[in-house]
Amino acid sequence: MAKDLENIAVLSAGRLPSRATMYPYAREEAALTFQRELSPYFKLLSGVWAFRYAENAGGFSPAEVLDTSAVETLKWDETPVPSCWQMQGYGRNQYTNIRYPFPVDPPYVPDQNPVGFYRRAFRLPAAFAGRRVHLHFDGVAGFFYVYLNGSRVGFSQGAHLPSEFDITAFLREGDNYLDVVVFQWSFASYLEDQDMWRMNGIFRDVYLTAQGPVYLADVYTRTAFEGRDGVLRITPAMAGNKDTTGYTLSAKLYGPRGQLAASGSFASLQEEMTLRVPDVTPWNCEVPALYTLVLALEGPGGLQQISPLRIGFKEVAVHDGQLWVNGVSVKLKGVNRHDFSPDRGYAVTFEEMERDVRLMKQYNINTVRTSHYPNDPRFLDLCDRYGLFVIDECDIETHGMEEVGNVSAISDDAAWQQAYLERAHRMVLRDRNHPSVIIWSLGNESGHGQNHVAMAQAIRSLDPTRPIHYEGGYDSAELDIVSRMYATLEECIRQGAQVQDERPFFQCEYAHAMGNGPGHLKDYWDAFYRYPRLIGGCVWEWADHGIRVQDEGGASHFAYGGDFGEYPHDSNFCIDGLCNPDRVPHESLKAYKWIIQPVHITAAHPEQGRITVENRHFFRDLGYLTPSWSLRVDGRAVASGALAPLYIGPGESRELELPFPQRLPIPGVWSLQVSFALAQDTLWAHAGHRVAFQQFLLPDTAAAPQLPLAALPSMQTQSDGRVLTVTGTDFTARFDLTQGNLCALGYQGLELIAKGPQPNFWRAPTDNDAHAIEEVWRKAGLHRLQTRKRDCSWHYNKDGTLTVCACARLAAAACPPVADIISTYTVYGNGDIDLKVDFRPQDYLPYLPRMGVTLALDPALENLTYLGLGPGQTYCDLKENASFGLWRSTVSQQYVDYIRPQEYGNHYDTRMLALLSPHGLGLAVIARQPFEFSARHHTDAQLEKATHDVSLARTEQVILSLDAAQGGLGSNSCGPEPLPQHRLYPKRRQLHVLLRPVHLSHGDLPAFCRALPPERDTL
Repeated sequence: MAKDLENIAVLSAGRLPSRATMYPYAREEAALTFQRELSPYFKLLSGVWAFRYAENAGGFSPAEVLDTSAVETLKWDETPVPSCWQMQGYGRNQYTNIRYPFPVDPPYVPDQNPVGFYRRAFRLPAAFAGRRVHLHFDGVAGFFYVYLNGSRVGFSQGAHLPSEFDITAFLREGDNYLDVVVFQWSFASYLEDQDMWRMNGIFRDVYLTAQGPVYLADVYTRTAFEGRDGVLRITPAMAGNKDTTGYTLSAKLYGPRGQLAASGSFASLQEEMTLRVPDVTPWNCEVPALYTLVLALEGPGGLQQISPLRIGFKEVAVHDGQLWVNGVSVKLKGVNRHDFSPDRGYAVTFEEMERDVRLMKQYNINTVRTSHYPNDPRFLDLCDRYGLFVIDECDIETHGMEEVGNVSAISDDAAWQQAYLERAHRMVLRDRNHPSVIIWSLGNESGHGQNHVAMAQAIRSLDPTRPIHYEGGYDSAELDIVSRMYATLEECIRQGAQVQDERPFFQCEYAHAMGNGPGHLKDYWDAFYRYPRLIGGCVWEWADHGIRVQDEGGASHFAYGGDFGEYPHDSNFCIDGLCNPDRVPHESLKAYKWIIQPVHITAAHPEQGRITVENRHFFRDLGYLTPSWSLRVDGRAVASGALAPLYIGPGESRELELPFPQRLPIPGVWSLQVSFALAQDTLWAHAGHRVAFQQFLLPDTAAAPQLPLAALPSMQTQSDGRVLTVTGTDFTARFDLTQGNLCALGYQGLELIAKGPQPNFWRAPTDNDAHAIEEVWRKAGLHRLQTRKRDCSWHYNKDGTLTVCACARLAAAACPPVADIISTYTVYGNGDIDLKVDFRPQDYLPYLPRMGVTLALDPALENLTYLGLGPGQTYCDLKENASFGLWRSTVSQQYVDYIRPQEYGNHYDTRMLALLSPHGLGLAVIARQPFEFSARHHTDAQLEKATHDVSLARTEQVILSLDAAQGGLGSNSCGPEPLPQHRLYPKRRQLHVLLRPVHLSHGDLPAFCRALPPERDTL
């Protein structure tokens, strides 16, 4: 056995040739349902199996384990199939990105090689009598042997590819005992070094099929167009007895609505047949019209087999630097997706797959790259039905070879060529009938070599209808698409502008979605739309790969690399998706939805109701959507209406004039919002689901009122030289003159501020910060700044106001100064405090996390209202998920649960906020100029200290950050730093807000907060 595990010259034994995923039925009615369980010739073996696990394969004894007479006396556990044994408590979960988790000496593997023994007893259904019986494994992670009734049937490898065996000769009457022995490591492990949890076991379905003496083993279908007609070419592959006398094969093709569209009989079982479909409906990602092909094999005894296939008529081509589907140049608005469940690992259920597909459709995604292996075949069925383009990727990655000096070592070694070719063959033969598959991928991060060139040639011989991509080859001649990972925006623009290479440029991975981010997605898509050669990209990645675990108290959380004591590991690098592991969307997915939305709405004069609607669909008009508009003040609708359907064709635009009422002179932030929602239920969402929207801020119609100073109450002051106390009607403010800042503010008996504004140039590093810039920030001491007061004075003004002015310098121990700060407080008789903070950072600094101040407020101020972008968090380079409005929340609800805690909860472009107690008392912050803020129950120090969300300490106080600006997020966890326009460079900035004690008895909060006293500079 050890020789088999390390023998790259023999890749399998007893395994049948690869084929398309299809099932034999006895009746056409059952076949048309595509429910394989309705076939008498199908038996699912998935379920509860007997299981044994050994840490060391050297202790494996065939006589002990495979002796079927001893089955009742052996101590077997039970395990579900499909499953991964690590998720069932055997062995150890291990996550690694690049490094092989065993000594690198290809093709050899350690003697300490864990093994899992599976056993399943079964009896054949009566309908199987007299027929060939095939045993099918959809996916087994590890090198595995198959035994039946104590005899070896064969072996196979290739975790994410099917393996099928003819077990007819090994069967017996009554109980049959199936044994599967799975080894964790083999030569195949060198080809399966993907960025993922390393798991093992029978993780996809296992089943039996019964075939006649002569049977339809495989079929290859190709579609084309001749004018408005569709052409379907069908090539069958027969197996079984060589004598096929008396056998005939026929075909029926049913249309999307169930009507018979074409039919015919094959001249012979070996010849291709062509069906022509008049006025065919093409398949595409937007209107996935599926036809059903039913193949019927008749034999001497009557009907032998009926097998159905879903057919989508489409053509894919690459020319003129673009990717064309059905003659239309398309953009790939994609994601990378692993087949992974937080509860079952590789063993993803059909319901979980369908949930993914529905979510993708709801968020305007049109492409999935199956990173980095063929996904479960049922996932491709779903992509066919729902409408998603698929980049089908071969199960090959040798990234760990980079760690030992040459990532291309195996890929350029001819001795491994058959192993590469075999995996390409098995993928293409399984999936080439799926209309959703538009591109083949040679694998991932395996360098480049002669084996890739051979794979491309082999794939074209099996299926010349689709282009081939492979990022490791970049622009090599055998590839149809030039591909990169994490190319900068500048490189994308250079690629888009160049005309020498007529192949399209594709970002197979970009916008690494690790933690809080990614930023600047819109900047990429502005370029993708501008240049035809840029065909889009796939965000890395769809979902975080956390494993759900429970603590002793029964509470659950998600674990990442290193949490199971494994080595090597790559920590939380697997927590890098647009969704949580349980598919709760991050704000970044909501932003991505808007950025790639299929309706683009612009307006040169939105205040006049004139807009331009551009249909960015590739294949369908906008008639399936209901357009609507609303006119808003401070987020509150004052007028609205629905429009008749707009039958704007794909790629076309139309100017519209909305039936606007005349806007009244009402102070506030006016906006126009235009939305497009589903008019009817679809497979993936209900009627009313919003597909696209756009908001335009409009010019003011009335100036905000001012509070006359003469009408404000008087104030009293008291100072002992260290503390200045200012008292007025219902409020008391105290200033620490030794530090030069507001240290307390009380209102109607409630102490609102526990700790006054402290300068802050730091944020709890995001995963994108941590890759590089965090170290530079720490070197400058931004996380441990000390304040040295340089001057502080106070005085009354002639208008009855009071001014406190302080100058301070910020620096960290052993570091030069970071910034000078001038803080000016102006106190008004009603308790208003105008706060102006002038930040003057040193020009030697790098771009910064933030410039602002942080306050600690009374825990009672839990209720949050704010006027600005919301409802989710926003940053300067990730705000497309939001719209302008008046939003209500609580401080606790502001928490964004990142599995590794980090900066969260910022709100960009804020005009006002109020934090209130249950009794309506609280503090409002009103913009003299727009600001950014966060309100939370966590300090930066608490966020930094916690390695997991479950270990994150919480403070009862409300930590309020008010920022002149916060820097962008970027995607530097595995990609570019923030773009220059999103970086917070060390230049002078100003935070200017008004702090106002409030009580809800004042009525309409926005209106109340809009009436401000005049600024001191204007007096």
